[in-house]
Amino acid sequence: MSKISKTPDNKPVVFWFSDPVMPDETVMLSGADFAADSIVEMAIADKEDQLDWVSLAPIQVSEVCMKAVVPSDWQAGIYACRVRTGKVASSTVFLNAPDVWWKQGEGGVDATFAGDWLRIFGKCLDIDGGARVRLAGDGPEIEVLERGGFALRVQLPADLQAGEYGVEIHNGTGGDGGWKSAGSLTVRAAQPDNRPIISILEHGADPTGMKDCTLAIVQAIERAHGLRGGGIVFVPRGRYRIDGILRSGTWIDSPLILPENVSLRGEGANLSSLWWPSRASGPLPTLIECRRRCEIEDLAIYAQGPLNIIITGDSEVTLRRLIIRANPFYMANGITGRHARTALPGGENARARGGGSMISLWGENNRVLDCDLLGPSNAFDIRTGRGTIVAGNVIRGTGGHMLNFCSEMIYESNTFEGSPFAGGNNIALHFGGFISRHIYYAHNTTRHLYGGDHECLTFDGHGGIFFGRVADVTGDSFMPVEIDPGRPYQGTGKNFAGMAVYIIDGRGVGQYRFARERKPDGKLILDRPWDVLPDSSSLIAVGGFNGRHIVLGNTGQDVGTLVQLYPANCECFVVGNRGIRANNINCLSSSGTFLHVKDWSQLSRMEVSWRNQMLDNEVLAGNAWGGGKPAVISGQNFGNAEAYAPETVARAFRHATGFDADPDSDAVPEST
Repeated sequence: MSKISKTPDNKPVVFWFSDPVMPDETVMLSGADFAADSIVEMAIADKEDQLDWVSLAPIQVSEVCMKAVVPSDWQAGIYACRVRTGKVASSTVFLNAPDVWWKQGEGGVDATFAGDWLRIFGKCLDIDGGARVRLAGDGPEIEVLERGGFALRVQLPADLQAGEYGVEIHNGTGGDGGWKSAGSLTVRAAQPDNRPIISILEHGADPTGMKDCTLAIVQAIERAHGLRGGGIVFVPRGRYRIDGILRSGTWIDSPLILPENVSLRGEGANLSSLWWPSRASGPLPTLIECRRRCEIEDLAIYAQGPLNIIITGDSEVTLRRLIIRANPFYMANGITGRHARTALPGGENARARGGGSMISLWGENNRVLDCDLLGPSNAFDIRTGRGTIVAGNVIRGTGGHMLNFCSEMIYESNTFEGSPFAGGNNIALHFGGFISRHIYYAHNTTRHLYGGDHECLTFDGHGGIFFGRVADVTGDSFMPVEIDPGRPYQGTGKNFAGMAVYIIDGRGVGQYRFARERKPDGKLILDRPWDVLPDSSSLIAVGGFNGRHIVLGNTGQDVGTLVQLYPANCECFVVGNRGIRANNINCLSSSGTFLHVKDWSQLSRMEVSWRNQMLDNEVLAGNAWGGGKPAVISGQNFGNAEAYAPETVARAFRHATGFDADPDSDAVPEST
């Protein structure tokens, strides 16, 4: 790392720390202006306004990072912590204090109904089963149904008045001062569903599967759509064939469209089914297109022949207790000889036979619950996803999910059975998305991934829009400066607003913020001030953010990488996951391209892997086959051909460009 300027009084600064941390465990502190003679001071924060500080010699110290061990004879709880150098000390931080990242209820993010559930996500939310939740002020305590360090489930009183409430949380330690704000909550009055029910039999649908029922189903849907507040289209027991023919000789190349506030409801997925036979004219773009506030529940959907997406939806769509059997290879005769290309995914006609994901949803507050899914491609393509829940589903096919630029959502208790051709699952920044954060990814099981990269869970998609220096720095703004004005940085986008801004080297290294706006003169305004201001020694990267996810209690069996945090990734918890015949758990940074020619002046980007914590994961059998490293937990830099420590890459870049004030101190590293 290059030489970094200090504050005039050399006062140390702590801007991040690792927790939860228990007695006899190591805490990591990141910041600035630490020195060889710095010490860590800690105190048990169980009494307000009374802290008995204990001095701890660090077990490791650098200018920007310190580590110390919590005394083994302390009780688990909230600890006050600071760094002291001589007579000056950093501001106090509180380890293990409850830190709420987001809340999610039946009404979406920060919203639920009286008498309904609310989930609270973050870190250090419960210690030894003592978590408590209350409404702010003189409000009542709320019943906690499920406790955990990273997630709580509470039940609101049925007689709670609709309105806006503050929420507070206590993790069972820290005394009266241990209550922390969990933000605001909108409580709505529960509304009964009094929409009328319209049976498709009233419009002549044939329950035997022998006749086309398209017209009858469309008429029932249009009738429900014409009612104030919508309606429920009821599909009684039977099999209903949908050919897409509304009149003799006329094909309607259109999906079945559910308008707003219209639902499809069967008697049960084993009793009521919709059947799309193979279409000679080719696949529809989707079979069912849901507009806002639609439901499909207690139905089976059978489809064969060339297929694309089965169900699409746009916000507040609920899919519950469905069976989907979408098989473009139905009754294919084996996988050898003349049938191999059409029967196997990846064959010449496989893409034409099975196109998009089974379920593609975008927007907010969608639900996919307790469904049984089989198809030729991914089960889910979820985009944006705010307030969405995907839970309790069983998936069989060649792919699990793509969660694209999603934030504040739940993906839990799903089972992906895989196949000999199955790839994996990802949390991604594809299709133009640059930000993904706050996904609760918990208690999922994935088995039998042998195709493609066969990753049980990976982050995907990356890229930057700026890499360079800073000028005209204030607390929450700066001017980006090209390293070589004659060769401006060619990034993957130009709109800085909303992007993550990382200080990857020099003064303030290890911090990130988000760009709120870019002024006409090019100056960036940040969402909040820096703890440590960057200066002329600093290198800045602006780009995507995939972080603050909770990956908890998942199992991968006969898979490749169990969990891979692909760049850029920050502040993720990977906790209590189990691998059985799996490869490694890793987190990757990226130093861009051109490493193979060792022309460091051509370094195209720097994407970080920061502040991730991997706790209590188990690899029960690590002897996976078919390539990949054996079971290890690792962090590394990901380049085109060679790997370097991220800090070393930044140093070599400075040396090659003449940017460093002391270039002789930074030699180009040998490859590792």
